[in-house]
Amino acid sequence: MDKEKLLKLLQNDETAGAILNLIKNGAANVQKELSSKATIAQKKLDKEAEKKSSLSESMINRLRARVEKASASKANDYVSSYAQEETKSSASSSSTAEKSEINYEDKLAKLRSRVASMQEDAPKAKAEEQVNLPQKKQDSDYRLIVERLCPVCEQKTRVVKYKSKLPIVSRDLDLCVRYDGINPYLYTVLSCEHCGFAAEEKRFLTKFPNKHQEILKDFLSDGQMAEPFHEDRTVKEAASLMEMAVLFSEMTDKSPSRQANLYLKTAWIYRYVGDKENEKINLIKSAELYEKALQTERAYAGNLSANAIMYLLGAMYFLCEEYEKATTNISRIISDSNFRAQDPKLYDKARDLWQDIRAMKKPEAGDE
Repeated sequence: MDKEKLLKLLQNDETAGAILNLIKNGAANVQKELSSKATIAQKKLDKEAEKKSSLSESMINRLRARVEKASASKANDYVSSYAQEETKSSASSSSTAEKSEINYEDKLAKLRSRVASMQEDAPKAKAEEQVNLPQKKQDSDYRLIVERLCPVCEQKTRVVKYKSKLPIVSRDLDLCVRYDGINPYLYTVLSCEHCGFAAEEKRFLTKFPNKHQEILKDFLSDGQMAEPFHEDRTVKEAASLMEMAVLFSEMTDKSPSRQANLYLKTAWIYRYVGDKENEKINLIKSAELYEKALQTERAYAGNLSANAIMYLLGAMYFLCEEYEKATTNISRIISDSNFRAQDPKLYDKARDLWQDIRAMKKPEAGDE
């Protein structure tokens, strides 16, 4: 029973009268033996006081049951605490004033006052308790604002950097890492607040060849592409910067695997917020560019191997429910006799995905 209900009961005349009668009938009965910290004089109380103490327990139990039959754990503590104080007061004065008349109305008023005081203190105590509770960390607790030199305009610009250790919850089939309350993929791309150049961190911190730098400088010279620095990015802002990074990659290195990686992480951004339509659009774009990369590139952005890309293709097509394309890519790597020795962890992922694909596909002739 909470304090508000107890106070309401005590303010009811009928209930208060019942409690008053209980106190009148049993107030002379002492509840408890004197504590170990009591004075020597209290320990020498006569047997009559001890008798009263044993009878007081019965009175307190009846009082508790009357106040709240269902559950009165907290209310009982308040009433018990009050009764114990009154019992000690009665016991200490029993040898000198056993026959003195007790003011029961005054005792009931004290009890009401005690409950009211506890009720007033409750919000404050609860607030203090909340303040002392450990608070769950937010995304902003893991972010730092640092300065980096833009490789195009060569001015210092503010960017968001994440701390190295983040709370990981799980990993998806396409290697998307699920963090607890954090979406660092929103900040995959760094953007210059002066000229507007945007690229993933490794690319942003790498000096461009002179011919590429001239192309970008000329394109960004009017400053119209620049966006103000935002510490808190929205999904829309992050997706827009991803598109910008793809554009700048097309203007310079023309790396399909770099562009594919950007589209894949854009899909992850949308996945975090449950936007399945845009997630699928970007997964398909990424898959098409990764297929192109396998045909045209010798080295792939992100230090990926050809087998890793084929695994990603299988996972992305599976997530897009294109099971035939998923089967084609996964079967190419699990049939490679060297793959298991080269990358056993990825091989195990591929085998698990292969089983998932077969479970989702409709049985076909010769597909056993």
